[in-house]
Amino acid sequence: MREESILIVEDNEDFRGLVRAALEQEGFTVREACDGQEALARLRESGSSHCLMLMDLMMPGMTGWELVSAVRSDPLLRNNPIVVTTAVPEEAPPGIDAILQKPFDLDALVRIVERHCTRVPQPVRAAAGAADRAAPPHY
Repeated sequence: MREESILIVEDNEDFRGLVRAALEQEGFTVREACDGQEALARLRESGSSHCLMLMDLMMPGMTGWELVSAVRSDPLLRNNPIVVTTAVPEEAPPGIDAILQKPFDLDALVRIVERHCTRVPQPVRAAAGAADRAAPPHY
């Protein structure tokens, strides 16, 4: 059985961590990469096990545009959905499946991920405290 997960590709460590925490709280399995080279290496070492790549465009080294091109030209990876997170959606490259415009809220993030991924059952957690019930943050 194949393990599906989300690969977050983002050079901003704080932003990457916030998105990861939000998606894991919703029951998704999440992995991270800080740039295009690391993302491509993670994808290739795991075959096509990532069901979705959620990625920034502006990154040092291999840019998001270059990463999309590399993934779409790889026979093992080309069918994985790609969602670009960007403040400038007009600059998104061809070959992506969706755009999530920054800033975005948790509900929008979860909706777009749900279109492409399934959740992994998570252990039942204790009842949420008041802080856990706060309005969803914008990422």
